[in-house]
Amino acid sequence: MARSAPPRDRQEPRRPKILEALLQDFNLIALGGLAALAALTVSPIPLIIGGAAEALYLINAPGSRWFDRYLALQRARRRALRRERWRVDMLAALPRSDRERFRAIQRRLAYAERSLDQETRLLAQGELGRVEDLLDQMLDLLAVRVAAGTYLATVDRKALLAEMEQVMRRARETRDDPDLDRVETQRLEVLQKRLGERAEMERNLEIVTSQIATLEHSIAYLADKLVSWSAAGREPQGLREILAGVESTEQAIEQVRPVVEQIQRAREA
Repeated sequence: MARSAPPRDRQEPRRPKILEALLQDFNLIALGGLAALAALTVSPIPLIIGGAAEALYLINAPGSRWFDRYLALQRARRRALRRERWRVDMLAALPRSDRERFRAIQRRLAYAERSLDQETRLLAQGELGRVEDLLDQMLDLLAVRVAAGTYLATVDRKALLAEMEQVMRRARETRDDPDLDRVETQRLEVLQKRLGERAEMERNLEIVTSQIATLEHSIAYLADKLVSWSAAGREPQGLREILAGVESTEQAIEQVRPVVEQIQRAREA
């Protein structure tokens, strides 16, 4: 089964605003209520009033700021639900030690966010969302590390080396037989490729493990700075400087992305 991507990599489709306005729950409930009222009273007046109100709503709501904020809030809530479901699924497949490691850094960040007052939290909302994305990337890399470890566990390096020695010894004995010599040479080439693939996977595992630790310390550092910054009662203008490390960490993750993709391809092969 293919491993899903972090939530930020999956953008939900955007519908025309007038369609969004029409399909909102509160609007559909209101329309249904007016229709029921018209049926109960056997009068078209509720439908006429409702139709006029609906027309005004559909004309004004799609271009209004309050509706844009409302849609943004709805999208944020849906994304939070997708993120939580994704994290639950990912954590379920991880060893207990990795689950506890992730939960610990998650709690640390949550405490830091709670330490901010409401005004500051609103100002920092975008940057804090990016830090949550870093948490997702950390969880993603933890799963990749497990996949790499699983792959390495299925490829015995000592057994490959021993078989290579056996093949080379047999190749020396079959030099006078071209057909056997060709077969043994092909077998040796395949074994060498497998050994090289394993060595590359070991290197990739080291890179991913190092990146996980970097992410963990980066998020912990940001959380600690937020707590100390808030406790000192500083002005909100300095918040972006504290969160400036987010961008460089994101860039570092992108540099590791080819390694992650290579591990995934090896896992699926």
